[in-house]
Amino acid sequence: MRIVYLIRAHRSPQQVARLVNALRHEGARFLIHIDRKVDEVPFREAMAEDGPVDDIRFAQRRVVMNWGGFSLVAATLSCMREILAGGTPERICSMSGQDYPLISNAAIADYLARQPDTEFISYGAMPPAFWPPGYMSRIERYNFYDWAPLVWPDNTNGAISRRAPYR
Repeated sequence: MRIVYLIRAHRSPQQVARLVNALRHEGARFLIHIDRKVDEVPFREAMAEDGPVDDIRFAQRRVVMNWGGFSLVAATLSCMREILAGGTPERICSMSGQDYPLISNAAIADYLARQPDTEFISYGAMPPAFWPPGYMSRIERYNFYDWAPLVWPDNTNGAISRRAPYR
């Protein structure tokens, strides 16, 4: 089964290398997007420590990724375009560099092969029961995570976000 693992990372190069090694199997490929705010070289070096890297590519277009910002979506879409430009894999598994598999790579590939017509996308009711009061403002209001100069340091602790209208 041809699976491309799309990994977005911003820290811990050795951990990302362990993730890649845990997921490696025949047919697996990796596209790794490193946040443009950090140096990519340590990640390349960590990957090379374990031998050949012909199954690993680093994203050609790097995006500055900000937690909670649309930049995460932009980075993901850019990487998916890059993956699809090289042919259509049977699966694309999107994950963070902080993820780690709980089952073997063979079990993952076998499970996906037995579910050829199923896409695995999670969703849930909003707000989740565990969110404290007021957290819905993360969704209901405009947030400027990708425009740090508007928010930090001179906008009085998020005054712009508080004044932005609801949807």
